[in-house]
Amino acid sequence: MKEHNKSEAMKQLSVLQQTFKEKLPEKITEIELLWKHFTQDSSNASYLKNFHRSVHNLSGSGGTFGAIAVSTTASEVEQIVKLFINEPALLIGSETQQIDTLLAELKQLANNWQPSDIPYIPPADEKDLNKSNLIYLTEDDDLLAQEIMTNLEQAGYKVKHFTELDHFENACEKEMPAAFIMDIIFKEGDVAGAEAITRLQNKLEYCPPVIFISMRDDMEARLAAARAGARRYFCKPLDMNKLIQTLDGMTARLAIKPYRVLLIDDDETLLEYYATVLRNAGMEVKALSQPLDGLQALNEFMPDIVVLDIYMSECSGPELAQVIRQDDTWVMMPIMFLSTESDLNRQLAAMNLGGDDFLVKPVDAGHLVAAVIARAKRARWSSRLNKDLQNALRESKFLTTTMDQHDIVSSADVTGRIISVNDRLCEISGYSREELLGNNHRILQSGIHSSAFYKELWHTIDQGKIWRGTFCNRKKNGKEYWVEASIVPFLDDKGKPYKYVSAQTDITTLRESEERLHRSQTFAKIGTWDWNITNGDLYWSNNIAPLFGYQDEIPETSYENFIAAVHPDDRKMVTDSVNNCVVRGAEYNIEHRVIWSDG
Repeated sequence: MKEHNKSEAMKQLSVLQQTFKEKLPEKITEIELLWKHFTQDSSNASYLKNFHRSVHNLSGSGGTFGAIAVSTTASEVEQIVKLFINEPALLIGSETQQIDTLLAELKQLANNWQPSDIPYIPPADEKDLNKSNLIYLTEDDDLLAQEIMTNLEQAGYKVKHFTELDHFENACEKEMPAAFIMDIIFKEGDVAGAEAITRLQNKLEYCPPVIFISMRDDMEARLAAARAGARRYFCKPLDMNKLIQTLDGMTARLAIKPYRVLLIDDDETLLEYYATVLRNAGMEVKALSQPLDGLQALNEFMPDIVVLDIYMSECSGPELAQVIRQDDTWVMMPIMFLSTESDLNRQLAAMNLGGDDFLVKPVDAGHLVAAVIARAKRARWSSRLNKDLQNALRESKFLTTTMDQHDIVSSADVTGRIISVNDRLCEISGYSREELLGNNHRILQSGIHSSAFYKELWHTIDQGKIWRGTFCNRKKNGKEYWVEASIVPFLDDKGKPYKYVSAQTDITTLRESEERLHRSQTFAKIGTWDWNITNGDLYWSNNIAPLFGYQDEIPETSYENFIAAVHPDDRKMVTDSVNNCVVRGAEYNIEHRVIWSDG
């Protein structure tokens, strides 16, 4: 099957080479005609520009199809013309004679050139794609290893765990996994894990991809990992989802869509050649000879990378790159220039207009494939990270919107100056957003709480801890309102707060109800008790104590003390009623006597 594919690819390239040979006399005639028009009317700059573009294209296509002498001579003509492209009237005398001589030589070389075999560039070797789901994990922390194994096995991987490096290396001699997950630090040394991978690479023809994990985040450890061929480096504590996603990509467990390449060049023969090379390497290619159609093709084809020639009629490569970069949608998509332009300053100028890479024609087919894959792979990785970021921002926005609808939210800097508020704070406080922003939070204080209360609050959040509690604020009209609040410090990379975010719930109505209940109980000499049957906590209201005969010190509010205060003759009735309420959900509604401590 591979031999058949190879034969087909070589046949396609051979056909393109023969087509180039057949069209070569026509190209030479076109070049001669353009030069004749210019020499007859040197004031017409368009003649020289078209002439320059034609010899530029021939320089690239000639080298690509093996006509090296044709390519070299065309390049010599191009280099002369390029010096006068902006001032064609200065191209006279010895330079025109030199070009006449080179064009005559070019015609002869073109007539004498005969096609030869074009090297076949095979797609990625399938043996490099390990379809196994076996992972070797080398980690001497058993608890962390167990956590990693559990997550990987749930994701469908088979994991072998090693705590000793020699055991790991011995296992590799018997069976090779799809990937390695390797710690850096072992008893043998601070970079012993990287050294073990290096030893393994020296022994084996093929080494699976490696992910290093470590508590170390210093340059020495990362460099040791890089020299050992690390694909990725994760610092502990590990993000398990990211680890699994990385493994999925490395092991090709998920089907990888072919890279999509938009190839734009107005030399149709050369365009088809490069398109064939990239397609035979497993890529999807859209070949376009009209650069003005580039923007539409971009939106329809949605490529991973765009490959452009520099010199094209109607619209140059750098101009098209500028147009593409005008839209933020394509800001992360790589643009690669493919041209015979060898002048470094001109290359840098083109790159400055939006390019990411520059390949000089004639470019080796293998080099082209490798360069396109490298750029496309990184673009997809960046795109995935950007998509993950956008999804996280979207979820964060939903959460913020939900909280804004329910809570009173504000934020302040470390001095207490208000820097943001939501609509609910404005509604409940009566202040406008403009009146609150820039003011200290003291503008809302009611005066009910002591300075010690606020001192404790600030001390808590200043230490980077969350403060939770209730307090009373004052509206603009002087009325008080109560809130239950959580104040969360946002910490910088040094662990110091740089702002505080407060989420509050209005509990004024609940507070007023509790106060009315308390007044009613006090007036009617009624007491209440609440019992949490889960943890045994018992709450007694203030009026329970005198009803149970406690005049001074109140004993521990426990269920046992409650039962002890019940008259002995009524205790069974009380406990039966409590049990009936707990077990069957029956209403607890009884009368019983109590025994005071004085008898």
